[in-house]
Order: sequence, then C-alpha cells, then structure tokens
Amino acid sequence: MQKDLANFLQIALGSSHELEYQLLLSKDLNFIDANYFWNLKKKWEKLKQC
Repeated sequence: MQKDLANFLQIALGSSHELEYQLLLSKDLNFIDANYFWNLKKKWEKLKQC
C-alpha cells in the first residue's frame, strides 16, 4: 500500500513539474500574457504545497 502511494505521489510530482514547464513555455511563446502566467503560477504553487 505504501509503495503504491509513493509511486502515485512521484507521478503526481512529475505531472506538476510538467505543468510548470507548459506554463513557462506558453508565456515565452506569448500564448498567455505575463499577468495571466503569474496568476496561474501562484495557484500552481499553492497546489504544489498540498
């Protein structure tokens, strides 16, 4: 059971980092503006702390 939880958490963390990369890329390619990026990044940071 603990091994499954650890695996799940590792996958979730990897997905979180992938989301961060996608947000940065979207901002760098001007798909989203900087204000929207920072708003999403703040929300992402809160979720990452959970």
